[in-house]
Amino acid sequence: MSDNIFGTTPTSTLISVAEVALKVMQGKSPIKEDWFKDEAEKVEHKWKRFNTKLRVKWLAQIKVMAKKEDMSQEELDDRLDDYGLVKFPKEKVWHEAEKIKPKWKKMSTSARTKWLDDLDDIAKKTHTSHADVQAILDDAKLKKEEVEEEVELTELLKSKDKSVIDAFYKEDSLVGRVLSTDGKSLEKHGVGGQTIAAWLKDKIAITAVSDVKSTESILKYMKNSIPKLNFDPKSYKKFFEEVEIDEKFAGWIAFYGGKKLEIKKSEADGIWPAKQLA
Repeated sequence: MSDNIFGTTPTSTLISVAEVALKVMQGKSPIKEDWFKDEAEKVEHKWKRFNTKLRVKWLAQIKVMAKKEDMSQEELDDRLDDYGLVKFPKEKVWHEAEKIKPKWKKMSTSARTKWLDDLDDIAKKTHTSHADVQAILDDAKLKKEEVEEEVELTELLKSKDKSVIDAFYKEDSLVGRVLSTDGKSLEKHGVGGQTIAAWLKDKIAITAVSDVKSTESILKYMKNSIPKLNFDPKSYKKFFEEVEIDEKFAGWIAFYGGKKLEIKKSEADGIWPAKQLA
């Protein structure tokens, strides 16, 4: 039956019928393709203006819809690629991240740092925003924070920050790369920034939260370089007292509740009984 007053079938209808027939011949479901086409065409023209957050959100919704329509992930990826609806544009930064991904865990800190510096240069040349670069790194599980922390830890042990700790002990002021002191408190800047310690009634009270390796390194240096008597007893007990091996009686000396306890090696595999030393 004709669809208009001229007794002819519109060309668009004929094309739609032909498309459906072709899809059936190719073994594809016309229903699946139609829903995807409708959704893809809604965002295709504005995809490049979408930020990464919007892209990820839309792709997640499409993945759910595809699952309901029994569309395989491989087929979905192909269809998304046809429309250019990918999480990251096929740009230099994304390709560089994909190339380095298999090597990342085996790379040294210096090699990772150099690669990240080179990537920043590429991002500037390709006008890739900092947010997109970070999103690409996160997606590839290339953690920039890990590298920064490793660099900070390595440099801390070789820098004048040790001198800052020494100055704090002498109640002098000094500014280093990661640490600074006004003679009253010891401050850490950057990753894990916080007040490490402060003078309190002629004793050093430690206030740090040992949440990263560099903070642990600072505390270790303080323990080794500052006489024990200069620390507040409670702080020293909390941060520095550890179980030590005592070769004399083949066991351990432990400090608990301000008391010295002996744990014999032969008894350590049991309930760890200990007798208080006189």
